[in-house]
Amino acid sequence: MDPVSLIGLIAASEQLVKSTYEYTTGVFGAKKEINSLRSESLALKAALEHVRLNNEIDLQTNDGSFIQVTAISGSAEFKDMLLFTKSTLSELQTKLDNHQQSRTQRLVWPLMKDEANYYIGRLERAKSWFILVTTSDNFAICRQAYNEILSMSQQLHRQEQRQIQKHNDALRRKVRAWIAPHDPNHLYDRALKAHRSGTCDWFLKGDFRKLLQAKEPSALWLLAKPGMGKTTVLSATVRTAQLFYKEQPQKCGLAYFFCSFTEKASQDPINVLGSILSQICDSDERLWAVIENRYQNEAAQLKPSVSKLDKEELYSFIYDCTSQLDETIIILDAVNESGQWQRILHSIDHILRGEGNIKLLISSTENINVNLGLSMFIVHMTREKTASDMEYYIDTWIKNSDELSSLPPKLQRDILFELQTRAKGSFRWAQCQLQDLATKQTVREIRQALVNVPETLEQTYEAILSRIPKGDQWLARQTLFWICFSLEPMLFEELSEAVIVGEDSVVVVDDEARLIQPRRLLDMCGSLISYSRSTTQVVFAHSSVPQYLTSRSLQNGPMNYFFLDETSADAQITTRCLNYLMLPAFSSGYCTNEQKLGRRFEDWPLLRYISDTLFEHLTYVKLDEHLQKLLLRFFSTRELVHSGNFGAWVQGFYPAGVQKIESSTPLYYASRFGLLDIVKLILAEEGTKNLEQPGGVHSSTPLVVATWAGRTEVVRELLARGANADAFDDGGIPALAWALKHGYQEIERMLRDAGASIEGDLFLRRTLELGGFVPKGEVVVDSRPPHPPLSEQQPSTARKTSL
Repeated sequence: MDPVSLIGLIAASEQLVKSTYEYTTGVFGAKKEINSLRSESLALKAALEHVRLNNEIDLQTNDGSFIQVTAISGSAEFKDMLLFTKSTLSELQTKLDNHQQSRTQRLVWPLMKDEANYYIGRLERAKSWFILVTTSDNFAICRQAYNEILSMSQQLHRQEQRQIQKHNDALRRKVRAWIAPHDPNHLYDRALKAHRSGTCDWFLKGDFRKLLQAKEPSALWLLAKPGMGKTTVLSATVRTAQLFYKEQPQKCGLAYFFCSFTEKASQDPINVLGSILSQICDSDERLWAVIENRYQNEAAQLKPSVSKLDKEELYSFIYDCTSQLDETIIILDAVNESGQWQRILHSIDHILRGEGNIKLLISSTENINVNLGLSMFIVHMTREKTASDMEYYIDTWIKNSDELSSLPPKLQRDILFELQTRAKGSFRWAQCQLQDLATKQTVREIRQALVNVPETLEQTYEAILSRIPKGDQWLARQTLFWICFSLEPMLFEELSEAVIVGEDSVVVVDDEARLIQPRRLLDMCGSLISYSRSTTQVVFAHSSVPQYLTSRSLQNGPMNYFFLDETSADAQITTRCLNYLMLPAFSSGYCTNEQKLGRRFEDWPLLRYISDTLFEHLTYVKLDEHLQKLLLRFFSTRELVHSGNFGAWVQGFYPAGVQKIESSTPLYYASRFGLLDIVKLILAEEGTKNLEQPGGVHSSTPLVVATWAGRTEVVRELLARGANADAFDDGGIPALAWALKHGYQEIERMLRDAGASIEGDLFLRRTLELGGFVPKGEVVVDSRPPHPPLSEQQPSTARKTSL
């Protein structure tokens, strides 16, 4: 045996002990793991010292027997145990050294609990074996112990690998949710289900194939009239691209995104960029490394939230990732369905300026003229190109319909001919006619309907509305109203509850007021809406439906009762939401346990939607006198037991923060979400009595939380009313530090002008040196990123947030 090996292991054990002492003084938490690791290192060092001292010495025991240490130490098992021990010490020291940064940075304990236990177990088994070597005279026992240790070590190693994989999978999920909170896959899957094999070949085997085979960056823009099925075509292109790149030897990236008028989150440019980045990273595992490191660095700072990436950071990551791939294709559907289409296309323009070989496919219903980095080739979707697809679509529908498939063959052919001839390429128009024909009771009715088929999609929708019985029109309009202006797709149980809530000051919602047969809502609105059995969401069947319901042609037409006014929609919904929250059922305040809260959500199904979206609706509302009084009456319920109706609402959007509800004021939440008009309303009503009242998870004053969230105008108003510019949260972080940290220059200037102490600069410098802010509580990824100034705010649909 090489004595240097023992000496080296003894030195390595001693170094590990020193490292654990450094972590003991520099790390919060993990004390138990650190102490156990140090104890086992010391014990191993002692065992190794014992082996070294007794090496090549025959020890005589009390009974006259001898321990042949030299013989054992020369065995293959002994050498293997030295290697096992060396590997354990080396791996551990490397992990500790990698996280022992410069003295100006805070130490971060690098081992997960299971990982630490794994290494502690290895040290303990190595120590036990070396003790056995010096105390046993039976070489067979030592060999048996070695085999057991080896087997156990292999088992522990497999367990460690599973734990590491579990940890990595969890990290990947967190990072993906961090950069891409909106997943387009459900929209893609829904569109792909409508595609039939053999259709869309005019595009897939034509212009799109040319795009895939192009050697240089290039772009296609697919233009189509509403209802022509462009989203189905785009879903087929995604599938085609997936199969194409799977067979390519080079490194290729594919990213797609589907905008939808029914989902506000799908219209946010940040979500579009984040989703594109996430999918590009999926093409090469190595691309995730830099982004995961960025996330972990943020999380390690123990801030109240992991800051979202801004556009410039997303651009930078996308530039870097696409430059490492041979080719990347981006497919973006229905940009016209986003109210922020200009910002989305501006973002795409930025991406195209990178060095990557990027191909682009965009679809829309309008020729949106944007100067993108690539020369655009425009493809128009015409009735001539889709003629065979239309024939296949109608024929398949008839054959699969229980009502139409049993008709005489000649009538089936007549239906096919009439609809194909008059559809003018609109699959949506054909769908509506087929659904209407399926409701007819006689052949005569079907033939009559074929004669009177509406010429256009608008006329089709007008006909559907005209068939709603007069007694059902009020409920039908309420249904269409909520679907049209809700900020996220409503569940059926939410919708059936919402339609009975009015704008009157006295609202009654009980078993007598609720619908006896809520499913009739689906029948009333016919093919205007779509119900998903899997998600129970109710949405418009097509983007052309809300366009029609809010159009001037409907307002000026015979069915103008169903016209929906966009200008007053948020005020109406806000009023109804507040009326619902003011129901006596919520006056008891927040629930004291999860079971009661669960029953509350079940008994009052609209509460979850209101909890998640009221902030966004309030963002767009202009406060008239009626709404001001209603808000103040709602806020006043905070004085009731468990913060009354106000407390029930707060618990709805943040169930985990019960202990903070009673200390959190309406002023705090209005400041947090940048609701300037409501901040002014509260201050005018109650004065400054709650101006310094801390609230939320981190006990921040309204000024601190407004500064953290970048609410410039709210900060201005709070300072004007005398808010303490030196206020701080329960982690000791002052408002000025947040302004400096996030680069809010205007807020920083205002705070300094208001007398904010220079301690804010010193605090920021100190905390950055330590590796970040260290407030109390756990690291939470805030699903609602800091909003821009009020004038730039867009509604967020992310459920639940930490406040």
